[in-house]
Amino acid sequence: MQPLPPSVSTTTDLTHMRSMWLTISGLLYFLSGLAALIFPEFASVAIVQIISFLLIITGVASLVAAISGNYDNHRLMHGLLAFLRIAVGILILKKIIVGLELFTIILAAFFLIEGIFEIVTSVKLKNHKYWSWLLFNGIMALALGVIIFVQYPIAASWVIGLLYGVNAIFGGTALLLWGCGSKKLPDHL
Repeated sequence: MQPLPPSVSTTTDLTHMRSMWLTISGLLYFLSGLAALIFPEFASVAIVQIISFLLIITGVASLVAAISGNYDNHRLMHGLLAFLRIAVGILILKKIIVGLELFTIILAAFFLIEGIFEIVTSVKLKNHKYWSWLLFNGIMALALGVIIFVQYPIAASWVIGLLYGVNAIFGGTALLLWGCGSKKLPDHL
C-alpha cells in the first residue's frame, strides 16, 4: 500500500513555515551584523570569548564523558583531548590578543571557504528568482577573506567584528529576500 500524498494545505503550510524561518533567521543575522559594524572591537572580543567559553564547556563535558563513559580503549585519548580543549579555551581567554590574531586567520579561511560554497550553490540555483543575491554574498565572502589576509595582523583587534558584520548583513539580506519573496522554495536547499 502506497502512502497518501501530502495535502495541498500541508504542503502550503510547510512552504509557509520554511519561508517564515528563513525570514526570521535573515532578520536576526542582519541585526547581529549591524551590531557588529557599530561596535567592531567589542564584537571581535565577544566572538573570541564565546569560542573560548565553548571550548572550556565542551572540554569539561568531554572530560566527564571520558571519566564516566565506556571508553575502555580510548579513555586516555578522550581525556587528553578534553584537557586540550580546556587548556586552549583558558589560554585564549588569558591572551585575548593572541586569540584575536588566531581567530583572524581562522575567519579569513572561513570566509574564503564560505564564498566558494555560496558561489557554487548560487550557480546550482540559477533558476531561482534571488539566486544572484546568493552569488553576490559568495563573492563578498570571498573578498572579505582576501581582505583579512592582506590586513593581518594590523587590524586583528577590529577586523573580526567588522568583517563578520558585513558578511552577516549581506547573508541576512539574502535570507530575508528568500524568505519574504519565495512562494515555493526548492526542497534541496
